[in-house]
Amino acid sequence: MHTDRMELGEVYNTYHSRFIKCATSIVHDESRAMDVVQDAYVKALEHLPTYRGDASLATWLQRIVINAALSSIRKSTAKTCDNLEWIAGNAIDSQREVELQEFANAFESARANLPPRYAIIFSLRYEEGLSPPEIAQIHGCTTMAVKQVIIHARH
Repeated sequence: MHTDRMELGEVYNTYHSRFIKCATSIVHDESRAMDVVQDAYVKALEHLPTYRGDASLATWLQRIVINAALSSIRKSTAKTCDNLEWIAGNAIDSQREVELQEFANAFESARANLPPRYAIIFSLRYEEGLSPPEIAQIHGCTTMAVKQVIIHARH
């Protein structure tokens, strides 16, 4: 086993630049590729007892480097997706807030320009969410009269 660690160290030192190039070609960032190769070497040391010798030690370590680089890309992509979803969610929330504020301003402006009776009916309909028959019952008038006031108040 000690010999295997030494052999792995020799392979790592001999092929280090090749592993960096391989990882860089996957992650497109040399600094990140160096981290990937370092992580791959640590994984290789941890899994050295499971090395069966089916392939050369260099090939085995290169495969670990490739898998580590791909794993790094997947993690990065997942974080990017989470960030994009958060940004998109916040953008949607911000846009919704702007729309609600614009609606509130338009509502206040419209209500301020109405006669008091119309303003009350308008508020009951759009702020309280009451139906025309409910408003008619409160005001002691017909549903048709409430509808007409609502139509007039909108324009």
